[in-house]
Amino acid sequence: MASPLRSDTAPDDPAALLVPHLIIDLSGPDGGPVIVSRTTPQSSAGMHARPSGPETNSLYRSSTHFVVASRRSSSQSSGGGTIICPDVSPMPVPRFPTEPFMASSVTDSRYHREPRRDIEPAEIYIPPLTMQIVEEPLPEGWTSCTHPEGVMYLLYKDESMHMFTHGDIRGSRYLNDLVQRGLELYDILRKKSVPGAPDTELFLECRTTGAYRYYFINHKTRSIFWLEQVKGCRVYGDVPGVQRLTDIKFALETQYWAHCESFPHERVVPAKLLRELKGTILHSAVDCLTTGSSTSPFTNRELTKMLKLIDAVQLNSGKSDTDSAFMLARFMKYFVDAKFFNFHGQADARLKSHQAIFRTEAPRRSRAMRLLSWLLFRAPETHAREFQKVWVDCVINDATWKKFMKKLVSEWQELTIYATVLLNANVAFLAVPGVINNAGMTMASTGSSGYAQTAAQIASYVSIVLSIGAIILGLLLVRQNRTQEHEDVDSAVSFLSRVTHLMFGLESLAYIFGLPYALLMWSVVYFVLAVACLVFQQTTTVTRILVGIAFGIITVMIAWSLVTTLDSREVR
Repeated sequence: MASPLRSDTAPDDPAALLVPHLIIDLSGPDGGPVIVSRTTPQSSAGMHARPSGPETNSLYRSSTHFVVASRRSSSQSSGGGTIICPDVSPMPVPRFPTEPFMASSVTDSRYHREPRRDIEPAEIYIPPLTMQIVEEPLPEGWTSCTHPEGVMYLLYKDESMHMFTHGDIRGSRYLNDLVQRGLELYDILRKKSVPGAPDTELFLECRTTGAYRYYFINHKTRSIFWLEQVKGCRVYGDVPGVQRLTDIKFALETQYWAHCESFPHERVVPAKLLRELKGTILHSAVDCLTTGSSTSPFTNRELTKMLKLIDAVQLNSGKSDTDSAFMLARFMKYFVDAKFFNFHGQADARLKSHQAIFRTEAPRRSRAMRLLSWLLFRAPETHAREFQKVWVDCVINDATWKKFMKKLVSEWQELTIYATVLLNANVAFLAVPGVINNAGMTMASTGSSGYAQTAAQIASYVSIVLSIGAIILGLLLVRQNRTQEHEDVDSAVSFLSRVTHLMFGLESLAYIFGLPYALLMWSVVYFVLAVACLVFQQTTTVTRILVGIAFGIITVMIAWSLVTTLDSREVR
């Protein structure tokens, strides 16, 4: 029988475990949470994963403790809500060392494994009449599965247990040992009256240290769980603002979908799941169309493509299909992960991508930095506000970040073109008669001789240098940031996290990103000064008056435009 996603059989409250349970009020006397647990020391080992996000965070490294599992609430209160826990009697301890594992780490281990295949090809002979090549037979109950992306994994399935493991070790002794260990873990579930297969699936592998890494998932609750206490930070990483168990319900569901994505073998595509996912995509599309600050992890164009894929999968509704199950699991993982980052379902949920929901003190800038901002034509102010919209509460929205980087790269490219045009204008200006003084040689105080430089010539030279600086900085910034428009935000999160802890924090980036504009503007100022020096020196009175009037009118118009369009936030 195929292993279904089983989302179409989910209860009205998908958080409630279908086991004998106890209602525990989390509101303590002081309003804080009260958690009932029993711990038993056990050996632990480090765990490794990529940084940033619940499925890729360095904070997955944690110690292992055994406790009575607790689940999220079916109702909430101001003190932290009410959670539904299984029977709080002592939890049986496995007779072998175990280590809680994250479903997302399974995928990480596939993408970041060390090379193991020899580069030198072996000498292989194909026997006569070989018309089909099959893998070596596996022990009874085991099936070799191929992930849509290409990696092989193993599935053990019978009436009492559904278990997955990696496909790199296929020895009978190793696999039979996993079966015995898995049966012992399932036996603990039965003793605690927790439903077994097919509602519950197990991932299990043995490390070289002798410890068995594992996790369970439950299809009805769409959640990952363990037989021991696990630090919450291993599930949600370094996401700030997590205060209670109800905050991480979607982080647990993200791990569930990561499991379904890693092991999609012949899973049933439920019609109810298709309707749910399609409704989520439609809502995100509407949000992207009607607001510029949507919390959707995808752009409107990407959502449109996803809808077409969902319509194509409708033909497989209610059938076993590995590729469709993989696609649905990956989409659901991204959307559920976004819900967790935005505290979906909470009273203080983030409704806009640039909406801050944490209480923080606004940093105060020194007078020197404020003065420098004015000298840079307040370009850092604009970039600082943009950074505040994309780097909200130390969280980055993928779609918002890509849009921000695309805008920055386009701006730098335009500034580079403008600086190049101004550089050509300065070169042409120096060829105008009267700009360069060729009347005679002068002797400087140092004893060196040369032509005397006019004020217009000096100002044009300064403008040329500033234009070259704007071009160089613009090209460097475009080169360094062009690829980030198409990459994921993991590197951006790591970079911004590192910069945040520097002396000037993100403000330093705002100043750096504003330098091409500032240098271009100063180049324009000096070019105008060069033209003014040429016009108002050695010219007739009529010429000076007419040009002076034109200069005055333009200056008034520029000042009027600046005062009118100056945002109130820029004068702080």
